[in-house]
Amino acid sequence: MLFRSGDLPEGLRVLRPFMFMGDLVVHHPLTKTRSSAPNRLSHNLGVYYSFSYKGTPGFLRRFYPMIEWKVEREANGDNSGRKEVFVIPGIQWMGRSMQFGAGVILPANSRAREGADYGVIGMIGFFDEFYPPFLRGPILDRFN
Repeated sequence: MLFRSGDLPEGLRVLRPFMFMGDLVVHHPLTKTRSSAPNRLSHNLGVYYSFSYKGTPGFLRRFYPMIEWKVEREANGDNSGRKEVFVIPGIQWMGRSMQFGAGVILPANSRAREGADYGVIGMIGFFDEFYPPFLRGPILDRFN
């Protein structure tokens, strides 16, 4: 799910540089024993900021600082209901057909610090040329 606020009315223009992204995922491992690999539920919320609304010149206007909150909860097994929370600050650069990103994974609660350590995550994404034309661009524009 992606929500762009760039098309908001003039009265809400202060929110236009922000994008919001979220998802809800059920992880169901393909193993015979549930105790060794329990089902997990994760939900994420990401907030991105676009420099292009501030008149930033050239190359820099394609950078998007971001912060993501990731929550993972075990759905069954010995630790059912316990959750791990991570905060991931980072930055992305979005070009016409590619995007690159990097972030730092920070455990945000005691449960996450028990089983995980700090980390770095990288991302490379491709778009436009791999998708058919009807999947390109803002979805809501198709209904106007």
